[in-house]
Amino acid sequence: MSGMASVIEQLLLAAVTGEKAMMPRRNRADWAVMALSVLLAVSGLFFLMLALDRYLEKIYPLYIAALVCGGVLISMALLATGLTHCCRARRITPTNHTQDILVKNITSLMEGAFAELEVPVQENPKTSMLLAAVAGFFMANRMNAR
Repeated sequence: MSGMASVIEQLLLAAVTGEKAMMPRRNRADWAVMALSVLLAVSGLFFLMLALDRYLEKIYPLYIAALVCGGVLISMALLATGLTHCCRARRITPTNHTQDILVKNITSLMEGAFAELEVPVQENPKTSMLLAAVAGFFMANRMNAR
């Protein structure tokens, strides 16, 4: 395949199988609900630590109660960080067989189209340039009509 054909093929594959196009989009309501749930979880954790501090103040001196509450918070943060790291390390990337088949089909289609068109274009370069210009003109007029 020639240089221009491979560039066209790569552009077409990037447009069709681009990950950005396949990602689900989140709207503002999703983000608002997520922010609200984070806010409620943080405030719940605050009140939980406050209750633990009040309970420990009755048993231990104030500085020991504060130290225990701080240790509990730090250990919870370390636990969450460790779990996140383990989950990311064990995550198996799913193979998208449909996308692989699509890429193979597009590649074979592009190779076949370029193989069929290569000989007539090399034999009649002026005619092929004229046809390409006319097709571009009609496509531009059609796009402007929308």
